[in-house]
Amino acid sequence: MILDEFRNISKYKSMINYLENAIDFINNSIDLPVGRYEFDGGFLMVQEGITNHIEECNFESHNKYTDIQYVVEGSEVMAWADKNELKCITEYNEKKDAAFYDGKGTSIEIKAGMSYIMFPSDAHKACCHVDMPKRYKKYVIKLPV
Repeated sequence: MILDEFRNISKYKSMINYLENAIDFINNSIDLPVGRYEFDGGFLMVQEGITNHIEECNFESHNKYTDIQYVVEGSEVMAWADKNELKCITEYNEKKDAAFYDGKGTSIEIKAGMSYIMFPSDAHKACCHVDMPKRYKKYVIKLPV
């Protein structure tokens, strides 16, 4: 897992396939509404909503895609754990590219402008809160491993 300000995302281009295409797509798009957008090498989902309590969420991981989540507005709490340290509660579904887990992890508040990168070994809970629900708008970028 990598946690950083989105303004620094370019420094990870050598590590992540098609990241440069994703950055170009975002830089050439203005105020995208909620939806899914394809670009050469991957896709981006614009999501907005209200966070869920962290105890109500399960960890998830993905095998096919590197998952980059960029909070554009508002904030969320994100939890991370190595998936091998968690209990698998839903086996990997290839069509959905997801497996779900239960267990403990490390949580951090992600504020507007921050992003995190999840690789296949990383499990995460996204769009969460600890105390009070929060509004968020985020870009979820999916790039093939």
